[in-house]
Amino acid sequence: MTEFSELRRAAALSLNDAAALLGVSKSTVYRWEHGEVAADADALARLRRLGEPRLPLGDFRLTCPPVVPRS
Repeated sequence: MTEFSELRRAAALSLNDAAALLGVSKSTVYRWEHGEVAADADALARLRRLGEPRLPLGDFRLTCPPVVPRS
């Protein structure tokens, strides 16, 4: 398994979704995953960021007090 493949799966993206997100064809993603062509460094960096854990926004909204305009 290639680094690209691992990163795509960690980001929970389908092959089609990864291709659309990265602006490449599905066949390019396939070739990256199967090691036929080296993946673009920018594509790998974008997938790394997508796979990073994030704080769910729903939790943030629940813990913050509402903003009340001053009169």
